[in-house]
Amino acid sequence: MLDDIIEKISEGWTPSKRILLFEIENFKDRLFVKLLIGPGDQSYRKRLLEFFRMEQGFYRRSRLELRRMWHTVYTKDFLVKKDYEGNDISEIKEKLDKRIAEFINGDLAKINSFFQDNWKR
Repeated sequence: MLDDIIEKISEGWTPSKRILLFEIENFKDRLFVKLLIGPGDQSYRKRLLEFFRMEQGFYRRSRLELRRMWHTVYTKDFLVKKDYEGNDISEIKEKLDKRIAEFINGDLAKINSFFQDNWKR
């Protein structure tokens, strides 16, 4: 798990001091998760970004220049505009439950494995 691997050294962001975390964004016509490098020690932040650049095909946003405070390295849509159109809440919930399960068993497992196999403390 990322929590056991990544140092908790963020500054001025969350009480947990996590410098790397997932955030869910919910808009009127889109729901997605993103993985962020937060504020904190610049050398550690750069190290994380370089690590993600090892797999640029998966962490597509790692190609970008490191942002000053928050840098998104990964995003995954759970719901997009067409998922809301013509569907009642139970259909939307069913799609969401399915996509979250796919994320947990797919991309999240891949992210955890990537860190376990490659991150040097």
